[in-house]
Amino acid sequence: MTLSSGKPYKIWIIEDDENMQFVYRDIFSSQYELLFFASIESFVQGIALHQPPHLLILDLVFPDGLLYQAFPQHAPAFRQVPFIVVSALDEEEAVRASLKWGALDYITKPFGKSEILVKVEAHLNRCANKDDYQAIFNLDPLTLTIFNHSGRSAELTSKEFRIMSLFLDAHEYRISRKDIFETLWKNIRVSTKTLDVHLSNIRRKIEPLKLTITVTDSDYRIFEHDGSHFI
Repeated sequence: MTLSSGKPYKIWIIEDDENMQFVYRDIFSSQYELLFFASIESFVQGIALHQPPHLLILDLVFPDGLLYQAFPQHAPAFRQVPFIVVSALDEEEAVRASLKWGALDYITKPFGKSEILVKVEAHLNRCANKDDYQAIFNLDPLTLTIFNHSGRSAELTSKEFRIMSLFLDAHEYRISRKDIFETLWKNIRVSTKTLDVHLSNIRRKIEPLKLTITVTDSDYRIFEHDGSHFI
C-alpha cells in the first residue's frame, strides 16, 4: 500500500520482543516501510529527530516502564501520530488510558494476522480518503456503544462490539465468517450457531439505527436502510 507519490506508508513499531518484531516484519514489510523501537526512551528520541510516520503500533510493557503510564509525560508525541495498541495486557486501566490518549484500537496478544492487517489497512485507507470518507456508524470503545449519523445509539456486549469493529474496519463493511471466527475465538472451536446468536442480537440492536446485516454463503455485510428497503 502506497501514497499517491508511490512511496510506501511508514509504520513505526514500538516493541522490545524480537520474536514479535519478526512477526511484524513478516506481516508488514512487503507493503510498508517499518522502523522499530525497543524502548520508550528510544521512541521519544526518534520522534523528536525524524519525520513522524503515518501510524504507530505499540506494546505497553518495556524494560524502562509501562508505556500507558508514560502517556501524560509524552503526550505531544502520541497526539502527533495515530496509534494502535497491541499488548498482552488486558487490564481496564491500560485499555482506558490508551483510548483516552488517542489509541485507534486496542488489540490483545496473541492476535490473528488478518485482524491486525484489517485494522492497519482500514486506518491508512481513511488517511488516503479523509476528505470524502464518512463511516455509516461509529463506535465508542469506552462505553461499548454504537452510534449512527443522527446520534442514535445502542449498547453492545464485548463480543458484539468486536464484531462491529471488524465491520467498521472492513472494505465495504464486508467480512467473512472465517475472519470473525479467527479474530474472536482464535483456536477455540465454537459452533456456527454461536455466531448466529451474536449476529441476531446485533441485528435487533442496530435496526433502530437504520442499519442491517445481510448474509451470503461466506460473508456478512452491513447496509444502511431507510426503514423499508436497502439503499
